Amino acid sequence: MSAVAPVPVFVHGAGGSAATWVKQEPRFEGAVVLNLPGRSGETAFEHIEESAAWVAEEIAQVDGPRALIGHSMGGQIAMEIALKRPELVDGLVLITTGARIEVPPSVMEETSRDFDARCERFVRACYVNQEDQNIPVLAEQMRAVGRDTVLRDYTAVAGWDGRAHLAQIRQPVLVVAGAQDRITPPSMSEELARGLPNALPSIVPKAGHLVVIEQYAAVNLLIAGFLARLELTLDGQ
Repeated sequence: MSAVAPVPVFVHGAGGSAATWVKQEPRFEGAVVLNLPGRSGETAFEHIEESAAWVAEEIAQVDGPRALIGHSMGGQIAMEIALKRPELVDGLVLITTGARIEVPPSVMEETSRDFDARCERFVRACYVNQEDQNIPVLAEQMRAVGRDTVLRDYTAVAGWDGRAHLAQIRQPVLVVAGAQDRITPPSMSEELARGLPNALPSIVPKAGHLVVIEQYAAVNLLIAGFLARLELTLDGQ
C-alpha cells in the first residue's frame, strides 16, 4: 500500500488571519488554511482550549493523516489539540511559539488605547528587515481583524501554559524559530524542543516573529521536508 501524504492544516497566530499563510498556501496543494473565529464578525475566543475545540471540530471533517502547522498562538492551539484530541494529529509544526508566552500589561493597554499605532509597531517588531514592503500590508490586515479580537487573542495566549504537559505530546514535531525573533525568542523554541519527546528544532537566520513571510522560502522547505519524513514514518507503521 502506498503512503498517504499528510494534509497540512495551517493555524494562524494572535492578531492574524488566514492571510498569514499567503506564502504557504500556494506551495502546499490541498492544505487547509483556517480563519479562527473573530475574523468574520463573530466573537473571538478568550481561551486556547476554546479555539482548540473549534479547530478540532473543523479538522475532524478532513480525511487524515493530518499535520497541524501553527504560528505563535496557532502553535499553542495545535499543542492543545495534540493533548486533548491526539487522534486528530499525526504531526506538528510549531513556528515561533512557546509553551508559555507572556503578554505584558503594557501591550494590552497600548492595544486598547492606540490600536492603529499598535498594529504598526507590532508588525515592525516582528521583522528584521524594516524596509520590507509587506510591513504596511500586514499592519492593515491586523487592523482589519479589530481591536476586540486582538485583545481576546492576547488574553488567550497569556492564559495558556503547556509546560507541564509537553512530554505527553508523542507525535513527531518540527519546531521552527526565527533567529532574531523579539516576540517569542529562540529560547522558547529551545524549551519546546527539550520538552517534546519527538521534536526536531530548526532556527531560521535573518528572521523575526513573522518568519513565515519574511523568510518564507526557507520555512516552506522545512515544512515540505517534515511532511515528507512524516509520510514515510506513517507508511512504516
